[in-house]
Amino acid sequence: MLAILISAILSLYIFISFGILAEKILKVKFQFTDRVLVGLSVTNTLVSLVSLFLPITILVLFTFLSFCFVFLYFERKNLKLLTFGLIHKNIIVIITFPFLLSALVFSLNPPFAYDSGLYHIQSIKWIQEYSVVPGLANLHGRFGFNPNIFTIFALTSLKEIFKQEIFSVNFVIYSILVLHSINRIYKILKQEGFTNSFLLHSIVLFLILEQFMSLSSPTPDLISIVLPLYILTNLPRNENGIHSKLNLENYFSSIILSVYTISVKLATIPLCILILLLIIRYKFDGKKLLIVISIIFLILLPWLIRNVILSGYLIYPFSAIDIFNFDWKVPLNAVVSEKLSITGWARNPGEGYKEAAQMKFWEWFPIWWNTISKLNRLFIVISFLSPILFLYIVYLKR
Repeated sequence: MLAILISAILSLYIFISFGILAEKILKVKFQFTDRVLVGLSVTNTLVSLVSLFLPITILVLFTFLSFCFVFLYFERKNLKLLTFGLIHKNIIVIITFPFLLSALVFSLNPPFAYDSGLYHIQSIKWIQEYSVVPGLANLHGRFGFNPNIFTIFALTSLKEIFKQEIFSVNFVIYSILVLHSINRIYKILKQEGFTNSFLLHSIVLFLILEQFMSLSSPTPDLISIVLPLYILTNLPRNENGIHSKLNLENYFSSIILSVYTISVKLATIPLCILILLLIIRYKFDGKKLLIVISIIFLILLPWLIRNVILSGYLIYPFSAIDIFNFDWKVPLNAVVSEKLSITGWARNPGEGYKEAAQMKFWEWFPIWWNTISKLNRLFIVISFLSPILFLYIVYLKR
């Protein structure tokens, strides 16, 4: 438990430091949760960049910690305000404590995620032992998947100190978002009562708590689920309904987190729609638009370079974008086979996944529907019916 706490505190320290640094560079002000999550995104980008040239060892961690210590020395006033702000929220801390304590205890378990045993832990070990290895995906196809978060798991594992891997990042993100959600629900309940907003954030909290089983595993699944929930339910809005007061810089954190989440797991690529909509809406804000494009480029570049070096493809296993011809490139038939296995397993996890990969929608959907829990079915139905119900209510009010 002590090892996880130390790793978690160091991780949070680094994330907050780089979150404050991002505020300084972008000349914006983030609230606490944004600061931590943007700090995670910045840290991950820098660690992925370092991993192109060096293995991610304890020396790299000490280098990051040293920079953060010096930086926060000059920002100690900002750090004090942040600390006092958390201390003053006594009721929120008391309510959240049982959730965080149970999460900490569960994090002591060995990794439960199937894919962690299959390739997550091995991929992290490669990152710790070597700089990025050309053609590593030829050794095992899953090594080419390259979820961006793996380099952060490698950075904060403290393997050299505790002689075992300590995976605390999911616990940190889970704890921050549980704290944030409970704080939001408490404020809404206090100011508005039992409103639609209260119901929405209660559902979000439930979905975050449902990721409990991922806490002990170095899996990208937790972040790829909870960050989109956070992004979509915390978009800046004017309480008085005057949209003209909002500009592109108000959405910097949403854009940064959306781009970063895509680099963690490609399944979250629909977040590109949000980024595109924001860019279209504020397209005439030229200077800030340039900043946004630069942010997108800087976050994705180290991750894309790692993709190319590991597999020979810009996005793996997506063979349609085939623009390189390195001698370490994974053969096309292996890429196609890997893609089919992903598709088939998502539709029908088990022995029939190969057949499921070739099925039409109306063939595989009933199989998939029967494999998911009743609770997930309920949420899917609600997700589809909610927009229709909303439009119907708007129509009735006209």
